[in-house]
Order: sequence, then structure tokens, then C-alpha cells
Amino acid sequence: MNVKRIIALIICLLFVFSGGCLFEVDEELDNAQVIIKYKDTAIEKKAVISRIESILSEQGATLPDIKDTDYWSVFRDDAIHEMAVYEIAIDKAAQLGLDKLDEATAAKIDDQIDSVAKIMVESSVKAAVDANPSLDYDEEFARQFEQYLSSYGYTAASFRHEIEREHIFNKLKDYYSAQITVSDEDVRSDYESNLELQKGNIENNAEMIELQLQFGTKTLFYPEGYKFVKHILIRFEDDDIISDAYEAYVSDDTALYRQAVSRGMDAVRPKLDAIMERLDSGESFDSVMNDNIDIIYLGASEDSMVIGPYSTVDIPDYKETALALTREGQYSQPFGTYLGAYIIYCESLLEGEVPFEDIREELHNTMLQQRQAENWTQMSKEWVETALADGTLKMYADKL
Repeated sequence: MNVKRIIALIICLLFVFSGGCLFEVDEELDNAQVIIKYKDTAIEKKAVISRIESILSEQGATLPDIKDTDYWSVFRDDAIHEMAVYEIAIDKAAQLGLDKLDEATAAKIDDQIDSVAKIMVESSVKAAVDANPSLDYDEEFARQFEQYLSSYGYTAASFRHEIEREHIFNKLKDYYSAQITVSDEDVRSDYESNLELQKGNIENNAEMIELQLQFGTKTLFYPEGYKFVKHILIRFEDDDIISDAYEAYVSDDTALYRQAVSRGMDAVRPKLDAIMERLDSGESFDSVMNDNIDIIYLGASEDSMVIGPYSTVDIPDYKETALALTREGQYSQPFGTYLGAYIIYCESLLEGEVPFEDIREELHNTMLQQRQAENWTQMSKEWVETALADGTLKMYADKL
């Protein structure tokens, strides 16, 4: 700390009791406040704020969005806890001898760094060399990448060190995850109890299936009429037709809608005929579908879905056409919508119980991942509690 800054702080303190400081808070000093201290490692406010902003960015939010809300203290404390766990984990990895990276991992890190560098500066470097051929490409590349890293507070060495730490952290998680197991009896017991629950709910009210599907848990029982379907979408090439059809559809103008769709179908008829010829000749639907992947517009579904009598589908005539397919391997004739022409294929009929053997591996993996996550959460919570109790960890959330 230089002499001027010390003097400024002393003068500021002298004026505290007379109404406040004559100087604004020094931003550099404020950002340098230690928020997390674990053994000899100190994490400053700037790093914690950067991490919080990164998390918020992934959620489509910013720091000002939550800073003055009731959610802020919880979010802040969770972020600090997460960063403390990370430091403790790195230390635990060293104690277990997991902090050494082999040649394969080192090469992988080289590839990661090269990939980031190419994405961020390659085009700029090419432009600079094209504009000034006297520049050495490799030297310019290194210079611009170093400049890019510097804007985020890194050097080439510190950036690599951070990536190495991430690999060490993941090695530790893998080490503990490998100790967690799930027996076949556990999986079958979970399957049977959930099957009984879902079956009871759906037999009591078949429409419960849609709520069950929204929960995201694995569905083990389907009511009559449910199936898994795939589709091919041949989008209308004329955006005006799509626009006209969509506007007519949302405004409930049936005549204009049919006219627009008819125009679109006429335009893509040669493509549809070629597709139907391939399907009728016995070629697999997946093969034909993969050759006709198209961009999905206006909230259309993915190229497959579970559908049944209680499903809600926004695409006109999609549900009705899918429900008309009554056997596996059956496909529909092309039909037009405001997006384009669809051909739907029935992959499998789902009604009734999903056999245990069909889903055993998936249930096993899900249960294993859940137990591993629960074990890590509990273990890391205990690490933090122990470190706080013995004084090796200190956290100053109120400084944020």
C-alpha cells in the first residue's frame, strides 16, 4: 500500500465522527477485501463478485437484479460456500495424492487452451496479419491471447493453473463418486414402489400422466393410447408462406390458413414424394429422418415426443395424426402446417407398465448419480463445518 493511500485512510478515519469521510471509497481497496480465507489461501471480493456474476449470467440475470432482494443473502452465501468447498477440495486432493496430472491430462489441457485461444482471437490475428504481412503470425497470436486473458485478470500461466485446478477438483469428485454403489435390489425396489404409485395415480385419473411427464421423473406406467413418435419436418422454403399461414392460424382464419398451407405443400411436393418413395421401399425412418433434419421454428417440438390422448400439442393436426397410428413402424402421409410438411412415425406403443429390464440400466444410473450428488453435498458441508470450527476457514459474507 503506498503512502498516499495510507494518508487518505487516516484522514478518512479522522472525519468519521464529524459526519463522514471526505474521500470516496477506494475501489481497488474495496475489491481487495478478503471474503474467504482457507489456510494460506485468500479469496478477495473481486474474485467472489466475478464468480457470482458468472453464475447469474448463466441464469440470464445480473448482480443489480438481485442485490437488493430477499434472495441476495441466500445466493451470496451459497456462492461463498461453493468457493470455500472448492479450496478445501483442492487441499483434500493434495492430501490424497490426487493433485498430480498425467501426460494425457496435460495434453487435454493444452487442447482446451488452444481451443479457447482459437475461438477468441484467431480471426482477429488473421485480420492483423493480413493488414500487416510483416507481423509474425505465432507472435501476434500469443500477444493477442495474452491481451485477452489479461482483460479477465489472467496471465497465460495463471489461466493454465486455474484449468489444472479444475481437473484436480474433478479427480477428487470422481474419487469419492467411485466409492458409492447401487445394488440391483435397490433399483428393483425403487422401480416397484414408483410403479405402484404411478399406476395408482393414473388408474384413478388418466390425465395425471401429463403431470407425471412434466415432473421429469421416469414414467413407468402409461394409460391407453400413449406412444413414442418421431417426425420428419420439411419446412416451407418461402418465409412469406410461413408468415401468412401462421398469422391466419393464430387469427382463426381457416380459409386463409388452408390456402397458405396448400401453397407451401405444392412447393415442397417433390421433396415429399422422394421421401415417401424411400419409406415405402422399406428404408428405415431414422435414416430418412437424419437426411432431412430441419431447423425448428415458432416453438415446434423436437423431432420426437411421447404423445397420447391427453397430450397438448400446438402444431395443427399433429396430435390427431399421431393418435391415428396404431402399430409400431407405421408412418403417416405428409400433412401441412404453418411450419411446413410433417410425416410422423410410430416408434413404439407405451400403454401399460414399462418392463423392469427395459429400464433397469437407466434407473440404476439415475439412482447412482443421485446418491453420488447427495454424498458430495453432505461431505462437503461437513468439510466446511469442520474447517470453520477449527479456524482454518473464515468467511466474511457481510463484506459483499
